[in-house]
Amino acid sequence: MIGVVLAVGHHQFNTWVEGRTVGANPSIPQEWVLRIGTAFAIAFHTILASTLAFVICQLLWFYTRRQYMSMIDINTLYLVERRDLASTVLSDAIVRSPLLVTATLLSFLLPVTGVFTPASLGVTTSTFDILGPCQVSAGNYSTEHAPILFRTNEAEGKYLGGPRPSVERLVGSTFSGQSIPPLPQYCGKNCTYRTSIDSMMFQCEKNVPLPADHFGDPKLAGPGPGIRVFWNASMAGSEADPPSPFYVGWQTGATFLRSDGSVGTNGSALCTPMKAHYEFTVRTINSEQSVSYNVTPIGPLISTTLDPTSEDARESYIAMQIGAVTIATRSRLLGVVSWPGLYADAPEYNTSSPVLLSSFLSVSQDNEFIWGDVITGIEQTAANVSAALLNVFLGIKDSECTFSHTALVYFYKPENLLIPYGVALGVVGASFILGVVIFRRFNP
Repeated sequence: MIGVVLAVGHHQFNTWVEGRTVGANPSIPQEWVLRIGTAFAIAFHTILASTLAFVICQLLWFYTRRQYMSMIDINTLYLVERRDLASTVLSDAIVRSPLLVTATLLSFLLPVTGVFTPASLGVTTSTFDILGPCQVSAGNYSTEHAPILFRTNEAEGKYLGGPRPSVERLVGSTFSGQSIPPLPQYCGKNCTYRTSIDSMMFQCEKNVPLPADHFGDPKLAGPGPGIRVFWNASMAGSEADPPSPFYVGWQTGATFLRSDGSVGTNGSALCTPMKAHYEFTVRTINSEQSVSYNVTPIGPLISTTLDPTSEDARESYIAMQIGAVTIATRSRLLGVVSWPGLYADAPEYNTSSPVLLSSFLSVSQDNEFIWGDVITGIEQTAANVSAALLNVFLGIKDSECTFSHTALVYFYKPENLLIPYGVALGVVGASFILGVVIFRRFNP
C-alpha cells in the first residue's frame, strides 16, 4: 500500500509541476524538483525491496523445512537469500529452490525503477502569450499629419488628378516584391497585433467576352503575319476614374506557338475596383514576420470630388486617398505582353505591361509565358498594397497586443513513470501474496 501511495504521489507531483516555468513557477529551484522526484523513486524502491526481502525470507524457510539438505546446500540457500550473485546464478540452488532464486533475481531489478522514473520529468522550451496594451496604426487617412496620397486636377474642379509619386513608389515596390512587405513592429520582435484599414479590392468576373481584337489575330496557329497576345488588360472606362473596371485576357504560350494546355492557364475577366475593409493580423516571432488578413467588401468606390463645403467632405477626402491607391495599383496590371510575328521588321516582344513582375506569371527558358491563378493573383495584389499602406503614417490608436515569451518549462511523460512503477508493483505484489501464504502455512 505504501508503494502505491508513493507511486501516486510521484505522479501527482509531476502532474502539478508540468507546464510550470523552471525556477519561477513553482518557486522551487530546479535541482530540488529533481531531488523530490528522486526521493520518491528511492522511497518506492526501499519499500518494495523490504517487501521482497520478507518474501525471500519466507521462501528460504519454506525450502529448508520441506527438503533434506546438507549443510553446504543450506549455506548456499542462505547466500542466495543474502543476494550473493554467484550463489544465485552459478549454484544448483535454481534446481532446489526455483522460487527463491526467482525472487532474489527480481530484487536485483528493483533499482531499474530508480533509473527510469526520475527521467519522466524534463524541461523544454515553450512559448506563451500575454495580452498587454500597445499602440498600432489607426488606418485613418484623414488623421492629423497623415500624408496626402493624391494629386488634384485643378482644371477639372479639384477632381482626383492621380496618385502622388510616393504612392506610385509604394505600389511599385510592393507589386515587384510579390508579397506583403515587412510591416512595422509596434510591440517588439515577439508579439502579435491586429489592425484594420479601409482600402480597395478587385472583384473579378471570370470568363467574360473580351473586346474585339483583344488577343490580336485569333487565327494565328502557326507561322504567319499577325500578333500573338499573351496578356492584355485594357480599361472599360476612364483610367482617371478609380471605380472604372478593366478587361483582362491571358493565354499561355511562346512566340507563334499555342500552348498544348499541359501547363499554365488561359482565361478572361472583367475586374471592378471596390471599396473594402481589411483586418490584418501581424505576428512576429524572433523577428520573423507573418501577416494574415480578412477582407470584407464594402461597396463601390464613391465619387472622388473634393468639396470642403460638402457635408461629406471627410468621406470625399478618404475616397480621394483610396482612389489614388486604386489608380496606382490598377496601372500595374494594365498593358500588353505580345509578340508581333515572323514577318515584322524587328520581331520582338511587347512588354509594355508591368504585369511581367507579377507573382502569377513565370517565363520558361523557351520564353514561354506561363500564367498561374490570375484572378487570385489580382486579388492578392490589392491585399498586398493595402497592407503596405500600414507603413504610411495613418494615425495611432490604442490597442491590445499579444506578447510572446519563450521560457523553460517542465514537461512530464507519464508512461516513463507509470510503466516501471506498475510492473514493479505487480511483480512484488504477487510475490508478497505468495510470501503471506507461505507464512500462514508455517506459522498457523
